[in-house]
Amino acid sequence: LADSIKNTNTQEQLTNIANNIENTDNQTQLTELINAVNNLDQKAELAELIKINSDLNNTLSQQKTPEVNIDNHTDPQVADAVQAIAQTIEVSLLPVLKIMHHKIRLDHDVWNKVDAISKKLRQLDPAFNVPETTLTDNDQEIIIKTND
Repeated sequence: LADSIKNTNTQEQLTNIANNIENTDNQTQLTELINAVNNLDQKAELAELIKINSDLNNTLSQQKTPEVNIDNHTDPQVADAVQAIAQTIEVSLLPVLKIMHHKIRLDHDVWNKVDAISKKLRQLDPAFNVPETTLTDNDQEIIIKTND
């Protein structure tokens, strides 16, 4: 394709246009000659680009696809270590978490019952209302220091 672009009739066209210009001093013929020369340069560049593209395609087609071998076996020592960690968590940590969950649930239930009893006592006697706090000078200093 590149050779066929280079070997087109452009050279003959240039010769014909040059002969016509010699015979007549026509501005149109000169413009056609300039256009033909530009066209010839573009065809040469296009032919060179096509050749480069062809070379790249040939190079890429000759490249081998890399072969990858994956050894995906589990090392027995790693499997034993993971099993030991799982066993340790199951034996030591899970019972502690279960006990902590039970204690938190009990604390929450106790808090709810104390709150319910407190509300009932406040309804029965206003003396059980929340007491007003009285702050001493020492308490005021502590509050000011913590806010700064």
